[in-house]
Amino acid sequence: MDNRKLHANMHLSCEVVSIGQVECSYRATLSLDEHAVALFEVIDAEVDFYNKIEELEEFLICAKTSNDYFTLRGTSIIESQFSVSEIIDNEVQSKVKICFWISDIFVGEEYAVEQNGDLLFNGFSCQFTDIFELLGLYPYKIEDTSPKWSFQSVNIASNTKTIEFDGGYSCFVAPYVYKKDNDYIFSMQGRLNYSAKEFESVTNLKDKIRMLELFFEILSGETVTVLDVSMDKKSQIFEYMGLCNYPKLKLKGLSNGFNSKWYPRKSIFKLSDWKDTGENVIMLFAELTKDNLLAMESYKQVLLDEKMKIVTYNKFLKTMQMIEGIMRTVVSDEEKKNFDKRKKKIKKNLEKQEDRDFIDTYCFNNGDNFRTCLKEITKESLIILSGVNDVERYNEQISVIINDRNAYTHASKKIVPAMNMEQTENVNCCYKEFYRIKLLRQLNLSDKIICNRFLFNKKFVTAYKTFFGLTITNADEKHNTGEFDDEMCDYM
Repeated sequence: MDNRKLHANMHLSCEVVSIGQVECSYRATLSLDEHAVALFEVIDAEVDFYNKIEELEEFLICAKTSNDYFTLRGTSIIESQFSVSEIIDNEVQSKVKICFWISDIFVGEEYAVEQNGDLLFNGFSCQFTDIFELLGLYPYKIEDTSPKWSFQSVNIASNTKTIEFDGGYSCFVAPYVYKKDNDYIFSMQGRLNYSAKEFESVTNLKDKIRMLELFFEILSGETVTVLDVSMDKKSQIFEYMGLCNYPKLKLKGLSNGFNSKWYPRKSIFKLSDWKDTGENVIMLFAELTKDNLLAMESYKQVLLDEKMKIVTYNKFLKTMQMIEGIMRTVVSDEEKKNFDKRKKKIKKNLEKQEDRDFIDTYCFNNGDNFRTCLKEITKESLIILSGVNDVERYNEQISVIINDRNAYTHASKKIVPAMNMEQTENVNCCYKEFYRIKLLRQLNLSDKIICNRFLFNKKFVTAYKTFFGLTITNADEKHNTGEFDDEMCDYM
């Protein structure tokens, strides 16, 4: 959206015209701090008005300036200040200033709320951190044979590149050329869109945007944030803010490990890696997210620790939660029934009541234990990356990981951690990427492209060599990572 109205460190005066179904006309201010956290203050409201709204469960607020209409969703009243305005016929006339936390803001040429109080939209368009690289579509064709080329001498063909997916999702990348000093700068602009068949609630659409954000975090291996969102309602477009929980200035670009070059970052997986596979990768990822929700949340926390340069042993525990969450099998109803039947039979053969009590207290079938989970994901990853299927030779490393996981989980006085912080960080790096490999394979990405891209992940290559003593050997000789990376080499 051009000329965005919402930004950090913003302070805007407006008139509030309704809160819920209660109409009014009061002066108000909308403020956003440096982290885009919003606060809305209604000034000099009547006490009767306050009494009508204070019991509302949700505050849908309509306010306007001279040019724009604001629809705000408030989560709670955080403060109310009463003051005496005047005394008439010995009666005290009071005014109240009401402060709201605001979770969602919509700006448009009309109010976004329906007459029945719902916030419903046809879809959205959004931009993420480094979106054009994560999409992996290259909109230029540069035709020149000279070793050094200038803007004036080359033939540049450009157009908009698009991909459409089932489920209403699509994306595009458009060329963007601008002049800086005496040089012409080639760049790109990209967005990801969603179009619903019927109206959807803003809550559902926010869940979809967060799912897309997580998808790009799996592709990049780094924290990705939403840079801007617009919501579609029939022919109206509303600028939206309310998704980001982090300081955007610290998250505006991907660093991609130890790679100091901006281009080409061949270790970053792109949405275009699936464009010729026929896979509906976004819908497939949405299903994986539902099945592995807690593991995904642990993954996001690990990424944020890395971005903010936080180094604690808690990061190690979160990495292990990721592995256990994605690898532990669910006990089926039939398996549980057979287990309970056998447990009951064993109890009947025991003579002492204390033995039967012991079975009741400690004998449960919770699926795979943690060692099994760790060995399985290690074996799968080593086969893909290095062609090694004998995971038993790494039993010592796996036992060390389990030892430290138990020590930190239980704050044990008996178990002593075996790894120092540097060794723990190598484990974190390896198993964070093993987690990504597991998901990428479940998304039907080929082992070849996985190996080729991880070969350029310098931080992982170092940790993998240090902890397992292995190198990535399954990549092809050309280390081909696709058209986008080949074309972006012209920037170097």
